[in-house]
Amino acid sequence: MDKYEYKLKLEQLKNLVAEEEYEAAAELADTINWKKVRNVTTLCMVGDIYDKMDRYEDSREVLLMAYDQAPIGRNIVYKLANLAIKAKDVEAAEEYYNEFSEIASSDTKKYILRYKISCLKDEPLENRISILEELKEKEYTEEWAYELASLYSKADMAQKCVEACDELILWFGDGEYVEKALELKMLYQPLTKAQEEKYLSFHAKGKKHQPSQEKDEAKEENTEKTQQKQEEQAEGNRFSTANLQEELAKSMQQIMRATRKTAVSDTMDSVKKMVEDIPYLKLDKDQEETPKMNEEILNEQIDNSLKTDFEEFLAEDSDGQLSMDVPSSPLVEEQVDGQMSIAEVLAEWEKTKRP
Repeated sequence: MDKYEYKLKLEQLKNLVAEEEYEAAAELADTINWKKVRNVTTLCMVGDIYDKMDRYEDSREVLLMAYDQAPIGRNIVYKLANLAIKAKDVEAAEEYYNEFSEIASSDTKKYILRYKISCLKDEPLENRISILEELKEKEYTEEWAYELASLYSKADMAQKCVEACDELILWFGDGEYVEKALELKMLYQPLTKAQEEKYLSFHAKGKKHQPSQEKDEAKEENTEKTQQKQEEQAEGNRFSTANLQEELAKSMQQIMRATRKTAVSDTMDSVKKMVEDIPYLKLDKDQEETPKMNEEILNEQIDNSLKTDFEEFLAEDSDGQLSMDVPSSPLVEEQVDGQMSIAEVLAEWEKTKRP
């Protein structure tokens, strides 16, 4: 039957199905050799025709042809078989394997299923070797070629193991299984010069990952240093001239608005604490270890210290900015109208302490 005749009969067949004339359609289908047809939709249609006429065996035969042409159907059964193997369900695995072999008789994955089931049943090494040798004749892949070489090693077939490794290395040249084959061969024979160079190149590639790890560690260390630097910078900003000016200005305003001695005292205590916290005004540890004084003497010294701190270390410019007062030039800054000098504030403080 040529293509033109096949197309005419196929068109008639579709019309008969549309008119639900299944008996006539089945008679027409019998005149066509469906083994040569690759269209899955057409094969499924013919299978339905025979099913309508209760010709189940003919229907199954045509549907198996359709399954053989449909990779999706085969893959589903293959996956089910693999799941059964993983679940160690031998009976289900063999059932799916048989089904897969029927619908995909030419698919080499059936040998893989057979091998896995053989391992699950703990069959002798000779049986497993036979399966993989058969697979090798149909399709040569690096994964199962290495598995075959491993079986030769387990079966104490050293010569075959070395030959299988050499063949795998020659065919594929690079990759995970080539490296494994090199290591397996070294158990029985020294590598050739070319193989040795190849094996060393694998190890050189492996070392390339180390700088990446070191780079990550350096990056983490730099991040920690950056965070530490930011914290130190924030601490330094706390004692900057602008911030000190702002804090002192607030304290002076509170003192001037205060009507009670306790309020002035609390504010001055805050100023003392702020001055004591300034890093460049702090004493060394050796200087800090001085004998304890009684509370009255300590308060008097703090009052005197505040005068010295304000008058000697901090000076208020006409623009309201605080700056370090240089002892060599005892210049008295002119005050802006409406502002109180530090000396006047301290004088007011002295008044509050008088009975």
